[in-house]
Amino acid sequence: MEIQHLTIPHQHLEASQLLRNWTWLFEPRFEIVMITKLGDAFLIEPQSGEIFFLDTLDGELESIADSVSDFRQLLADQDFVIDYFSLELLAPLIHLEMPENTVYSFKEPPVLGGALQSDNLELFDVQVHFDDMGKLWYQVDQLAEEMDTLEKT
Repeated sequence: MEIQHLTIPHQHLEASQLLRNWTWLFEPRFEIVMITKLGDAFLIEPQSGEIFFLDTLDGELESIADSVSDFRQLLADQDFVIDYFSLELLAPLIHLEMPENTVYSFKEPPVLGGALQSDNLELFDVQVHFDDMGKLWYQVDQLAEEMDTLEKT
């Protein structure tokens, strides 16, 4: 399967706008490399060329490659593609038409008790998805910090 079948067009999207609710996790210095159909993003740090993966399902940013060249090698690795593009979850939906500027997102996110299954996915506007998931993970992060503070007292 070709990568373009697992991603959405993103050239018209501004990284600073798309990622505006993720500034609690990282500084707004990234540019978009690609956005998966499940609303995760591969990002590049322009000065270093380092590639990162923003996992909106888990609210995490992971460094995955030191360069674009290393990233291309990862994209040739079947296990990497299956994992990072969530192929098992996406498989039942892969051939369905998606309106422009949409991604699949969970109706009820797994972190809130939703099932990690394809039938819990629906189409969302890409900006709404990134905004909502950024806000959700910010709130989860704040709650975790409050719990840590309470445990220390």
